[in-house]
Amino acid sequence: MPGPRSQRRSTCTWLAFLAAAVLATLVLSPLAVAEQPFRLAAQIEDRAGVLGAGRPEVEQAITELQDAEHVQLWVTYVDTFSGMGAQEWADQTATESDLGLNDVLLAVAVQDRAYAYSVDQDFPLDQVQMDAVMTDYVEPALQKDDWAGAAVAATTGISDALHGTTDGGGSDGGSSGGSSGGAGTGAIVVGLIIGAVIAVVIFLVLRRRRTGGASSAAGPGEAPPVPLDELKRQANAALVATDDAVKTSTEELGFAAAQFGDEQAAPFRAALDKAQAELDQAFKLRKQLEDTQDEAGQRALLTEILQRTEAANAGLDAEADRFDRLRDMERSAPATLDRLEAQAGELEARRPETERVLAELAGVYAASALEPVATAPADAAARLEFVRQQLAAGREDLAAGRASEAAVDALAAEGAAGQAQQLLDSVERLRRELAEAQALIDAAIGETRRDIAEAQAAGGSQLQPLVTAAQAAVDAAAAAAGPSGGRDPLAALRRLKDADDALEQALQQVRDAQARRAKAAESYNRTAGAARSALASADDFIRTHRGGVDAGPRTALAEARRELQLAEQLASTDPEAGAQHAARAQDLAEQAFSAAQAQTGRAQGGGLGAAGRSGGGMVAGMVIGGILANTMGGGRRSGGGRRGGGFGPPGFGGGGTRMRRGGGGRF
Repeated sequence: MPGPRSQRRSTCTWLAFLAAAVLATLVLSPLAVAEQPFRLAAQIEDRAGVLGAGRPEVEQAITELQDAEHVQLWVTYVDTFSGMGAQEWADQTATESDLGLNDVLLAVAVQDRAYAYSVDQDFPLDQVQMDAVMTDYVEPALQKDDWAGAAVAATTGISDALHGTTDGGGSDGGSSGGSSGGAGTGAIVVGLIIGAVIAVVIFLVLRRRRTGGASSAAGPGEAPPVPLDELKRQANAALVATDDAVKTSTEELGFAAAQFGDEQAAPFRAALDKAQAELDQAFKLRKQLEDTQDEAGQRALLTEILQRTEAANAGLDAEADRFDRLRDMERSAPATLDRLEAQAGELEARRPETERVLAELAGVYAASALEPVATAPADAAARLEFVRQQLAAGREDLAAGRASEAAVDALAAEGAAGQAQQLLDSVERLRRELAEAQALIDAAIGETRRDIAEAQAAGGSQLQPLVTAAQAAVDAAAAAAGPSGGRDPLAALRRLKDADDALEQALQQVRDAQARRAKAAESYNRTAGAARSALASADDFIRTHRGGVDAGPRTALAEARRELQLAEQLASTDPEAGAQHAARAQDLAEQAFSAAQAQTGRAQGGGLGAAGRSGGGMVAGMVIGGILANTMGGGRRSGGGRRGGGFGPPGFGGGGTRMRRGGGGRF
């Protein structure tokens, strides 16, 4: 008679044989493959392999819908949504795929027996109509495992809804020819999978006991980690989208505050401040990523970046509907158009004076000193021309009773007018900063000369090279600030700061504490002023060209802002450290400006002013400026997109999170 140990061995062997037999059976059946959201390569993605001979019928139905209604249906079949909610999976896939205003995504998880649809929030059919298309047309076919019929029924339902003829006529599921298997086959497969999982789990548990609890592989169905490069791409995209959302929301909040007052705007300002704080932290983490080599550390930083940007977007979105109700552009469109008409006239009248000021500055200062605003009047002219076009379109829409489209026109015109004003203001701001820097030059040269005299009086051969370098800095700064050097006061201040640092450091040993503090404070004041100017120039450029700037320059700008904040915090207690942070802020701001300039193409002699004179260039300029969101490219909160081939103005809210709506369920 076999003993207990022999019985346990026989039991384990039997379980192992059972698991192997079940798994061998499953080899002949399709296994569920976990699918993360992905970018669609075609309008039909059958990763579950269920369409079979029904695919041509689906292709024909999709083509007919597109030709007749100008609506594109995108269909994807996968085994499983990888543990994600069906709606979340569909929305992420739609966003990854850059689906726009007239695109519909139908996503079906065959093994999960779940589905969802995702459309732009301004899709022509409202929520009730789209839900009716799904429940009356699509779900009946899915319940029969008629996969091709479900897609065909979706095209029929959408077409019927657009023509106001929905009557549940899709209850038969459209076509049965595309069915790739009945409910019985699905149940067998599911049963086999469940049996296999149970057998394997029992076998592994017994094996773990025999081997003393050795670790085992990840459980079945656990999704593999996202590749590191993909995680980096997601984080960079989230930073750009969130930064755009914060900038656009800031502009929208300014318009609302001007229209309704600060008290009404206060809740939205609080939400915006919180979003900005989350975004600042995300950019700080992005900077840390550059110095992190190990994969685990990079994954942790990237994950937190995504969490921070998600929190920033969610905070804005929580107030977006209330903000929209406050603005209610459809109701206020006539008054808004009147206000913008007056504002555009004022800006047009101001632009020649700005051009004159810029020409006057060009006669005094070097081209390098004026580079941040060199095309500001031309860029402002392009935006004002766009304002005029949108105002005319808005009047036309109001006359025809198209209130919603007039609101879209007004929003776009408002954004362009705001940027035109910012561009004209930037010229005046730089003129003031250059004048202030010029006034600081004499004081800076005087200070350095006093340092030289002090060093010469102190004697010592070790100071002589530093004295020579400082004298050369004085000469170079004087030349750069004067006519012979073309006059670039901000650059002259930088030269003095860089060359005088070594002499200052050597003289620290012979000065008392009070004198050192006074000298450090003077150094901080000069450096902080130059840093503020560099940061303002970079911020103006990125804000008015944000549609063409990626995460790199934005990260540098955010880091520059953080360094300047540190400098200002230290100014009263440790001015020397404050000056160092201010110098770092200036370096980063200049890097951000140069990189953003290169990305938008203006460094190669382009610019938006010339492009803005023609229709296509006009739209491109407004997209680069962030005034229009390209809804065909997944833009945020596109409002109608009737003009410019699917473009519309963005608004208050999170980046990429308010642009889609949907529904779905189990079948």
